[in-house]
Amino acid sequence: MSIVGSITIDYAKHGEEAEMPKEIRKLLKEHNKPYFMKYLRSQRKKRSIEKEIKTNSSLLGNEEEGLFDDSDCTMNKICHHMEEQIAKRNSSIKVQESFDVNTLLTSAPDVTTKKYKKIKDCLYKAQEDFADISNANYHDDDFCMSGNMEKEQRYVALYDYVKADLIEIENDIPKLIDTLLLIYYTDKGFMKKYQDKSILWGCFGEQLIERCKGDFNNTIDDEELEKLKKRREKALKSIEKLKKYREKNFFIAEFEADGIKEISVDIYSEDITWIKKEIPTNVEYSNESRKLLLVLLYIYRKCHTNLIQLYQSHNNRLNRTSICKLVKIDRRHLDSILNVLQEYQIVELSLDKQKHLCIELLKFPNEGEKILKKNIEYQHLYSLANDKFREKVTKIVDKNCA
Repeated sequence: MSIVGSITIDYAKHGEEAEMPKEIRKLLKEHNKPYFMKYLRSQRKKRSIEKEIKTNSSLLGNEEEGLFDDSDCTMNKICHHMEEQIAKRNSSIKVQESFDVNTLLTSAPDVTTKKYKKIKDCLYKAQEDFADISNANYHDDDFCMSGNMEKEQRYVALYDYVKADLIEIENDIPKLIDTLLLIYYTDKGFMKKYQDKSILWGCFGEQLIERCKGDFNNTIDDEELEKLKKRREKALKSIEKLKKYREKNFFIAEFEADGIKEISVDIYSEDITWIKKEIPTNVEYSNESRKLLLVLLYIYRKCHTNLIQLYQSHNNRLNRTSICKLVKIDRRHLDSILNVLQEYQIVELSLDKQKHLCIELLKFPNEGEKILKKNIEYQHLYSLANDKFREKVTKIVDKNCA
């Protein structure tokens, strides 16, 4: 093997490509690739599967297993050193003082006005559109997986039309920015649901930066406003096109299989009552847990099984991403939500031989009498869940949260 390696290294000198003996190829297939190779583009899917296996093992308190060989070789040592340096760089920013949003305000907006409510409603819709574009609720963070130009253009389109809509509601830019700051940094109900502030900074980043510098007179001139209005219609068409495409192409194979697709699923008023009774409101992630339980109940009735298997990195199959997407749950909170259901003895979690996460539904209600939704399709579960399991809206809090 050392001879093959030597010829490979000297390939640039003599142009002779080394052929690896079949015996060596066969031997290598019996071993995992070294740890440092996990960051190759070709190993992206395997890296994602490994991450999910480790997440599942951690959820159940099992020993984590890797799909790459982390032996004590030089390249692995270099890889670990680079990871440590990147981690240090990411954590090097330290906040010396807590952020006070009042330092960026020019006035105190009246939160009881219709205009304030309209702006807030506009932001709710904008945040949902943002989640659809970025898929932030459903993907695994991976610093080697960067977005492409097309996705960046969709962000710009989103910011353009949201900015135009907001200015239509409130054309006084300083007052509008004050209202946005108040919603994003002090409105407890809004902050609990949407922690990402990309919409705020994507739409009015320049003005906010100027405020940070102490210039509170920065605004948008009439020429820029006219350009923005022209871009709005084009941006709106782009977003709507994306949403229609995703709705058309979102399907789960288990629900589309012959013999399963034809099965009608009804959701009863008694189901909602049972779910609310099983999961009290004073539990963390209670609302999300209720929504997930509705999904599990739907799967139980649709597929006639109380054992649900979540596949790893399988598109259009039941997996962590798809069950979260059904009712728009933040995937990053899925393990905490499953722990809630397990704590209340509603589900039992386990791993199969392939390390897929298995959810066994231990409790389920009988079919009721009062039908809420007859023959509901899985693509429409979100609207029902969102209607029946709502967050309690609380008054604006005084403490600011950056």
